[in-house]
Amino acid sequence: MGWDRTPISSVREREAAFRERVPDREAVRRIPWADRPDLGPALERLAAAWRDGRSCPDGLICGDGEIGAAVKRGLPDLGLGRIEVVSPDAHPETRALAMWVYRQDFQGMAECTCACLARQARPGWSAGIHRIKGELVPPAGTGANLF
Repeated sequence: MGWDRTPISSVREREAAFRERVPDREAVRRIPWADRPDLGPALERLAAAWRDGRSCPDGLICGDGEIGAAVKRGLPDLGLGRIEVVSPDAHPETRALAMWVYRQDFQGMAECTCACLARQARPGWSAGIHRIKGELVPPAGTGANLF
């Protein structure tokens, strides 16, 4: 949910990995970035599909923290407050909303970027993909610290 026209390879890879593990083609829904201030209509469409016989999930994974927080805020109004929401990176609101977050290792990303830039000036350098592992963090109050 969220990165409609942004050509970020990690976003495409996340979606591909999810689709590989979850065969239901309807499991991935894209919410346009421009809709993040008012997700009511998009959430209502999801809730209507779940009321019309589609099984309601236990959780939603959002590809963007702002959209994740907006989704988590909107679910209780639809009677769906029990659904867990996961999104990347802790935002100030995630603690109050008791959200799961995927904490990216920004320090590791910065160090890797600097090392790659330093090697770029050397002969034989070639571009590559460097994966930096993050951490899934449960909501505050469940034994883990979000910040």
